[in-house]
Amino acid sequence: MATRPTSTALILSVLGFTVLSSAPAIGQRGVPSLMAAAERSAMVFATTLAAHGATAGFVMPDSDRRVSVSSLPPPLGLAESAAMAANRFITLHADFSFEQRPGAFHFRHRDTPEVVDRMLRRPLRDLAWTRTTAMVTAIQLGRRMMDLAGPGGGVVGTGSPPEGCPISANVIFRALEAPAIDVLDSISRQAAGLVWVVSYGPGPNGGILVRLGLVCGNQRSYHFDVGEIIGT
Repeated sequence: MATRPTSTALILSVLGFTVLSSAPAIGQRGVPSLMAAAERSAMVFATTLAAHGATAGFVMPDSDRRVSVSSLPPPLGLAESAAMAANRFITLHADFSFEQRPGAFHFRHRDTPEVVDRMLRRPLRDLAWTRTTAMVTAIQLGRRMMDLAGPGGGVVGTGSPPEGCPISANVIFRALEAPAIDVLDSISRQAAGLVWVVSYGPGPNGGILVRLGLVCGNQRSYHFDVGEIIGT
């Protein structure tokens, strides 16, 4: 019989981020085809949605997140519908479900553990970020998702943000109560060119290690560990 989580592990690793790819930013020749991207991996589709400035998020296993985004589809001259591309993606990727919320697209792997889904949808109280960057907001949100709100933490990374990746864009969010998924959508909406990705996999202590990432349209992705959920 499955048991409810007895605790959340004190494994919060926000001391650095991982750059998964470093291809040059998309130039003036246009953005890649969404319909063509829908026929490839979830990470390619996420990156292409980011290149189009879409507000979107993905929940997927770590194995899907680690798929290399070595290249994107060529540009398409005709206008494309993001909704049509989303439907094309789930038609070809039966392991994902699709939810179109007001102004946002959500893609969720059908094997997502219930506890991860609850973490994203559980209401969080007294949320307030004023003109912090998209990345810092995501890190602070990760702390709240694991009930580790409080002093501490720090800005990850050094130097200037890469061209074409708005991880340092200012984000404002205030709410008396909202689920984490609404905050992530707000980050994606305000920092056009970012798509959020929550991934999960085995943790070092037998639990579920949850990671939160921001995917850029220039084929860069930044991910950090949120924490490990002990129990199911």
